Amino acid sequence: MKKFVNIKGVLDNIRQSVNTPSPTGVGTPGGPVRLEQDICETLSADKFMVENTLRHGFPFKPTCMAFDPIQKLLAIGNRTGCVRIFGRPGIDYEIQHESDRGGDPPQVMQVEFIINQGRLLTACTDNSINLWEFKTKQPELLQTLKLNKERLVLMQLEFQDKWLYFATERGNVMIINLETFTLSGYQINWNKCMGPLDKNHPGTIVHLSVNPVDTSKLLIGFETGLICLWDLSVKKADQRFCHNRRLLTACWHLEGRQFVAGYSDGSLITWSVKATNSNGGKSVQFPHKKKDKDTNKMTPCGPIEKVLWRVNRNGGEYFVFSGGLPSDVTGVTPSITIIQGKNSEMDIVEMENSVLDFLLATDSPYMADYQDPEAVIVMLSNDLVALDCKSSKIPCFKNPYAMDFNESPVTFCHYLVDCPGDLIPNLYMVGSKAKKEGSSRGFSSGEWPISGGVDTGAESCSYSELVVTGHADGSVRFWDSSSTTMQALYRVKTAKYFERTKKAQADGAMDEDPYQICHIILSPTTRELAVAGISGQVLFFRFKKKETTTETKSMDIPIVYEVSSSQGQSMRGGGGGGAEISSPATNQHFEFPTPKPLLNVASQSAAYTDPVDGFNFDKPQYEYFTPLRLRVGAQRKNPGYHAELICMTPWVNNEAPTPISCLTLSSNFGLMAYGNGSGIVIVDVVQFQCLLNMGTADLYGALDPFQRMPKSPKFPDSGPDIVRVDLSNYNQVGEPSATTPNSSFKDPVGGMPSSRAVDRVKTPETKKLLQKAGSSADDSSMSKSHSSSMNSLDQMITNEGVTTVAFADSFSSKNDFTFNSCLYVGTSLGSLIAIIINLPDRGDARLSEPVVVSPSGSLYRLRGAVLTTCFLDASSSSLKVRGDEAPENVHIPSRPNHSGGISNQASSPPIVNQGSQDERASPGGSNSPHSGDQQIMIVCTEKGAASYALPSQRQMYQQTINESCPVVCAKIINFGGSKYTPCLVAYTADGFIKAYSLPSLRPMMDVYFMALSSERVRRTMSFSNYGHGMYLCNATEVQKFTISSEFVRQLPDMQGSVFQEGIPMPEPPKPGFLKGLGLFGGTPKPLDREELFGETAGKAPSHAATVTLGASMQAAQSKAINTSTEVGRARQGFEERGQRLNELEDRTEAMANEAKQYASNAHTLMLAAKNKKWYQL
Repeated sequence: MKKFVNIKGVLDNIRQSVNTPSPTGVGTPGGPVRLEQDICETLSADKFMVENTLRHGFPFKPTCMAFDPIQKLLAIGNRTGCVRIFGRPGIDYEIQHESDRGGDPPQVMQVEFIINQGRLLTACTDNSINLWEFKTKQPELLQTLKLNKERLVLMQLEFQDKWLYFATERGNVMIINLETFTLSGYQINWNKCMGPLDKNHPGTIVHLSVNPVDTSKLLIGFETGLICLWDLSVKKADQRFCHNRRLLTACWHLEGRQFVAGYSDGSLITWSVKATNSNGGKSVQFPHKKKDKDTNKMTPCGPIEKVLWRVNRNGGEYFVFSGGLPSDVTGVTPSITIIQGKNSEMDIVEMENSVLDFLLATDSPYMADYQDPEAVIVMLSNDLVALDCKSSKIPCFKNPYAMDFNESPVTFCHYLVDCPGDLIPNLYMVGSKAKKEGSSRGFSSGEWPISGGVDTGAESCSYSELVVTGHADGSVRFWDSSSTTMQALYRVKTAKYFERTKKAQADGAMDEDPYQICHIILSPTTRELAVAGISGQVLFFRFKKKETTTETKSMDIPIVYEVSSSQGQSMRGGGGGGAEISSPATNQHFEFPTPKPLLNVASQSAAYTDPVDGFNFDKPQYEYFTPLRLRVGAQRKNPGYHAELICMTPWVNNEAPTPISCLTLSSNFGLMAYGNGSGIVIVDVVQFQCLLNMGTADLYGALDPFQRMPKSPKFPDSGPDIVRVDLSNYNQVGEPSATTPNSSFKDPVGGMPSSRAVDRVKTPETKKLLQKAGSSADDSSMSKSHSSSMNSLDQMITNEGVTTVAFADSFSSKNDFTFNSCLYVGTSLGSLIAIIINLPDRGDARLSEPVVVSPSGSLYRLRGAVLTTCFLDASSSSLKVRGDEAPENVHIPSRPNHSGGISNQASSPPIVNQGSQDERASPGGSNSPHSGDQQIMIVCTEKGAASYALPSQRQMYQQTINESCPVVCAKIINFGGSKYTPCLVAYTADGFIKAYSLPSLRPMMDVYFMALSSERVRRTMSFSNYGHGMYLCNATEVQKFTISSEFVRQLPDMQGSVFQEGIPMPEPPKPGFLKGLGLFGGTPKPLDREELFGETAGKAPSHAATVTLGASMQAAQSKAINTSTEVGRARQGFEERGQRLNELEDRTEAMANEAKQYASNAHTLMLAAKNKKWYQL
């Protein structure tokens, strides 16, 4: 593929080829070795496109729902103008209303299916009625009718009816023809529904329904308690029913001779339409009213919000209603009540949340037919429940949708794409066992009643997707998101490992959600899990397939950020020439006790169970307090994730630690690292020991470029047992040994350093090495700081936190080809510090020998807080470590082969670094096989990104992402398939998503995606491989999106169809069933509503409503206009052509006549000259 070439790149290449030294420090005949030509970038801008793909979870703030009993579809509308249509698992379509004025979208008040036609009606708060069609993959808005003078409150559509009734806030009823979507001139005014003696306005209409037997009768219910039976044919009120309580709901009996109404006092009143007066023919009952034993009075009941009255095929009547329970101190318990049978047996199903609406799924859509109940679909405020009416105990169906995200608020999301194939089955296995053992209530064995839609049967993706969510209650949940649906797999509860301390409860020091999850790291290959909580707790889990009973180990590890006044003075005296090593005469600090321990010995002290015995040597000065206390003793752990280590960050001197800001886990190293706003902690999860807990300022050592504000100027008194240690100017230096790699660092018996090692630390040669390391790091890092927003010595630094940590096998020092295991620490001030980790050999040595942690002397300075890092293998052949292992966290991008193509396989043998770090090849030697940079490091901050070549630490490229708005979330992903194609994706605070090709940082995409509306989006935004991403768009829904244009093109084929063609209409009730069931002893006469509501009713006022065509209808209309125009043009062309043909025919005929005349004249002349002699001519 042709490389990206521009003038700027050519100039940069010329400039760097002249000014940049060779990575090895020695010039080569062909010039310096360049990495820019070694990696072939295949990304192009046409491969990127931002698009929302799938949404999972319960609709946010639902308001209404509707059910199509033939298609088996459910529609739910909410306050954000969204309507989601659910079918079988995997069928989930979304309709979004848009505001015509550019503001927030209108709320959806009501939805109605046009049953079995693939169309949906929505009524919104902007007084609009919208007609949608969802037969295609993308729902289309056909037409919109918007009221101009009155406010819409209710609409009603009967089965197989083309006339839509809707009510306004003033109490008027209007009618719409759905075929033409025009407003009829027929209107029912509120004053005509009132009685002759009524003086007050009846209020807003709360109910509309047509008599199931006589379609000329319309039941209109007002909120004040007035119910009017309106005769459509004679245009007047046929009967009125009055009650002195507020009306909420009503429902017809199938015979059309009675209806039941629910009121605010918890009463159900059955009215008969044959009654001679308004007070007669009614039956009043209070289903849940009870007498108080103390006061001997009837307890008040809550309002009955909705009631349904049906008759099954055995002739038994049953009522289903919500509300009506007696109210107590805590209020009315949400419930669904079912009364059925000859003895009126009552079943009360109490709900955990308030009931917003419910529907009845039956075997017939006809209101005048017998209907056997199948399920009651209940929409709660944050869940969807379906009750099995065919079972005796009315159990719940198991919800197949992932709708319980909001069981506890989601606080963090971790998205994994292309995880190992056995990960999800194992999680499902242990999760199903836990559900069987822990489930106290039984679910129905029947089929979920919402089963509409057509699944295409095609696999959505060839790879598996896993979503891990952290919640406010401390639980961690795993979800399978591989297909178009989302399935809950497994749950880990971290709160069960803790118990609250009395001090925290008394002082109120704990947060409302002390177990809230703020970070999650999962190793897909080894299934190891690390979780960080808001209270400073970090838990390490291992996956076990068998049940165990073990005790969880714990460590209290404080992180103290403290700068003494002497340090601040020494830094101020350093001037503006960068970091310097202060002399002992001017920098007063506390020396190590004799003999001085090495860094790894101090951090791996055998007595480290008490945190003050590690790095915190001021025992009289510090007071520690942990608000969470670990449960002691062995615990029974079910198959799944078992907590093996818990690290607590205690309070220091009644000051709460800052939350954990970053977390990483390396299964290959057996290490875990995390940081907060004060410092960093490195933990060995194999030996369960702390390797390092240090403030951020102490990580710099002599390379600290900042002027820091002292936090505590007082110095403690050095006692004989406890001595405060200042590690800021301490570097661990050991002399290589030919026998044992770490023999010079520790005594083989006691684990303490030998005298030779101590002397090595104090020798002048060591100081020279430290100064050399500092100067080289200063040259390689500070010189590359391009006008940093944090100038080194111009500002006084009060605090610096750790923002990112990453383990990797890398070249830690400048121009040093020693391949080390490293930890890269990024800070909030734009520093990237490399820490060397010396790991023992695998096997028994890893279980017994300590891990050595030491500084590397490398410091990178960038603009803004460091967010993420990535390492690319740029060697001529793949790098290997520890035998034949691939390096940790180092990716192999596509690189050109000898034939000019792209290849990921090296043609030469791999470079293998075997043995310890001291035995590896060193640069500059005669046996050194290295000839250039071997690795590329990508660093992204909240301001920009940069690429560095290692080990020369040469900056290859730099890119400013956003100057005004910081980057909220950034990740380096594999955008390609089998070949690793690195891509940097960033989401900025102004709502843009930006993508860059690596390592050149060429912009691929810069598109506005979504405004950063809440902190929830910041916490849950997650990018993953192949351009997939997700975030929590609200408290209950997860939104998935993609930046891959290829996936956008494939998505319609992956999704099924929500509408199923070819489902026949059920047979209507037999005519014999309706015989004799008329209102007054005879069969109702059929009503010609076409004549009643059509042209004979007149036209509605032009200012009453405005009809707007949807985009598809406008396109169809314009197409029809264009077609008619083209037809007119063709017709005109045909007419002109016919006219020209007629003219041509006339001319042809005239010419023929002239030819005949000419022939006749010639013949006459020939005859006249025929008999004449020659002399007569």
